[in-house]
Amino acid sequence: MRCDLCGHTVEAAVADRPEAVAFARINGWIVGDRTWCPMCAATHTTHRTA
Repeated sequence: MRCDLCGHTVEAAVADRPEAVAFARINGWIVGDRTWCPMCAATHTTHRTA
């Protein structure tokens, strides 16, 4: 999956795309209709809770 903010590609060892999407949602990498890398997701969470 590619981050919609910074363009980094995130790879995960999963069986198929639906599993990859579920994995990304669980880890907070998909927010609404955007896909974020772990760093962008962590930055967003930090700004939301600060």
